[in-house]
Amino acid sequence: MNIKPKTLQRYFLLFFLSFSPAFLYSQDMFEPARVVTAAGDTLFGTIDNKQWSKGPDLIRFKPTPDSPVREYNSPELKSFEFSGGDHYVTRSVTMHSLPHSLDSYDNFKDTILVKRTLFLRVISSGHAMLYYYKDDYDYEHFFIEKDSVGIDELKVLQSTTTDAQGRKHRITENRYRLSLNYYFADCPDVVRKISGTHFSVNSLQALFEAYNQCKDPSRKPLAPVKKESTSKVAFGPFAGITLTSFDFSTDLSQSLNDADFSTATDFTAGVFLDVIFIRNQQRTRWCNELSYKAYHTSATDEHYVYAGKSYHRIMTVDCSYLRWATMLNYDLTNYSTARPFVKVGFSLSTAINQEAISTLDPPYYGDSELPLLESYRTAEESFFVGLGCRAGRFHWEARYDLSTGITDISAISNSVRTVIFLMGFSI
Repeated sequence: MNIKPKTLQRYFLLFFLSFSPAFLYSQDMFEPARVVTAAGDTLFGTIDNKQWSKGPDLIRFKPTPDSPVREYNSPELKSFEFSGGDHYVTRSVTMHSLPHSLDSYDNFKDTILVKRTLFLRVISSGHAMLYYYKDDYDYEHFFIEKDSVGIDELKVLQSTTTDAQGRKHRITENRYRLSLNYYFADCPDVVRKISGTHFSVNSLQALFEAYNQCKDPSRKPLAPVKKESTSKVAFGPFAGITLTSFDFSTDLSQSLNDADFSTATDFTAGVFLDVIFIRNQQRTRWCNELSYKAYHTSATDEHYVYAGKSYHRIMTVDCSYLRWATMLNYDLTNYSTARPFVKVGFSLSTAINQEAISTLDPPYYGDSELPLLESYRTAEESFFVGLGCRAGRFHWEARYDLSTGITDISAISNSVRTVIFLMGFSI
C-alpha cells in the first residue's frame, strides 16, 4: 500500500480539524459538588466544572451520574460549591462598566452602571466577604459584603482630561481604597495596609484575610488563590523498539516486486513535550516528539536472472532518520492511578542515512554490489495511531505507523509499516 504525501496530509488535517475541537472543548467535567436552590434546598451531586475564566451564566448539575443534566442560572440558586474547590454565591449587584476606548469618556465622568444578578466567586469569607467576577470584556470586578451591610462594589473609576495641546489623558481613581478605609475602620492595623493593596485577587484576598483574623483571631487563614491556568507542560525522555515491515510494488522488476523483506527490529529514543489541557480533567494533550529511528532489513532472491544469467541476490535496505511527530492524546479515564489513552498523529522524518543495495553472487562484471534504488525520498511522512497507559510519571504505549516509504520513483511503490513499543518518563 502506498500513500502519497499530499493525500496523507489532507487526511491528517481533516481528522485534526474534525475532532480536535471536540476533544478540547466538548468533554464534560462533572465533579462532586452541592447546590443550594433559591428555595433553600441543598442538593448534592456533580457539576460540570468549566473552570470558568469569566463569570458563569449557568451551571449544569446532575444529582447522580446517570441522571439527566439540569441547568441552573443565577436567579434559581443561592450558591453552589465544588467539594474542596471553588465556591460561588448568587447576588444582585449594581456593577460599573468601563468604556472600551478613550473617546467613549466624552459624555460622562466615570462609569456606566449595570444592574445584574450574578454568580460571584468567593475569594475570602468571614466578617467581610470578598467576591470576584470577570465580565465579557475581561474587566475584573470585586465586591465586599460585610456583616449585615449590603453588597458593594470596590471600584476603580476612570475619566479623561484634555491638556493645553488638546490631547486626552485617562485619569484613574482608586476609589476602592476609600471604600476599604470605611469598611475596615474598626481594625486600625488593617487600615494601615490599604494604601499598599493592589486591585488584584491575591492582594485584596490578603487584606480581607487580615481583617477577618483581626475580628476573629482563632480563624484559620485561607490559602492564597492561585491564578488558574488552562494548560501545563510535561517533558521527558522515551525509548523503545520498532518492528518494521517493508515491501515494494513495481512492474520494473519481478524480483523486487516479489521480495520478502524480513521484519526489522530496531531501537528508537527521543524526548517529548506535552501540552496538557486542564479543561477536561487533563484528559487532552497536544504531544510533540523529537526522536531517532532506523530500520535495517533484507530479502534474498535465490534465482535472480539478469542479462540471461542466474545470480544469488541479497537486497539490503538500511535507513536512519531524525523524526518529529505531533499528535493529539485523549485519556479514556481520569483515574489517578492509571489512565489509559489513545493517540493519533502525524510525523515527518528527515533522512540521516539511506542505503539500498543489491549484492550479487557471482559478481556482475566484477561488481558484487549494485544500487537497488536510483533515488530516495529525503523526508518520510507517516500517519499513526496509538494506545497506551499512563501511571504516575511513567507511560507505556503501542503504535501502528504507516509511512510514505523511502523511494520517490513514481514507478515503484514502497510500503513501510511499523509497530512501535515505547516507554517514557515525565521529568
